[in-house]
Amino acid sequence: MNLHRPSPRRHQFGWACLALLGAVLALAGCGQAGAGPVTSGPSPASAGGSSASAAASGSGASSAASVSPTGSGVHQVQLYFSAAGKLAVEPAAVPGKDVARATLDALLAGPKKAGLYTDIPQGSQVLSLAVKSGVAQVSFDPQFFSSGGSTGTQLRLGQVVYSLTQFPAIHSVQFLQQGHILSVTGGEGFPLDKPLARQSFSSIAP
Repeated sequence: MNLHRPSPRRHQFGWACLALLGAVLALAGCGQAGAGPVTSGPSPASAGGSSASAAASGSGASSAASVSPTGSGVHQVQLYFSAAGKLAVEPAAVPGKDVARATLDALLAGPKKAGLYTDIPQGSQVLSLAVKSGVAQVSFDPQFFSSGGSTGTQLRLGQVVYSLTQFPAIHSVQFLQQGHILSVTGGEGFPLDKPLARQSFSSIAP
């Protein structure tokens, strides 16, 4: 009986083929495991950042609109009354498109907060209000200009000036009686022939 022993070279070649096949299968498995699902669109972090930026931009636009003399909706404003011989602030919400006029109407209605007073004569009426080149031209009826003493008259005028000049578009106030400029107020002699700004009332400033 003649037995043939396989040659060592053929035996080594077989093992080499098996090793190469195993390496190829291993590489294929790693590629599939690392690929994972493919998604499109921004990541949650970047999407959240975009939303926050948009909200901040919207908030800035809203606050800017709320302090302009005209605009729709309800506006938070400051009304100036008097307390202990000085001007004092009362926050208020006024509706409507003409914020400046609504502020004046609320001012003439008087304070709601205890301890505040108004030096504007009861029954005073605003006949017209127009803003031109930073000056609010306000026409009142004669009742508004009735005698009230030196300090009372100064507080009365200061209430109107401070309440209107809180708006960026208004720098000063020209007081008119039934559409006409007065030289002075009643017997107090407070000059009204030119627009008045907050600087005119430094002695009674809040």
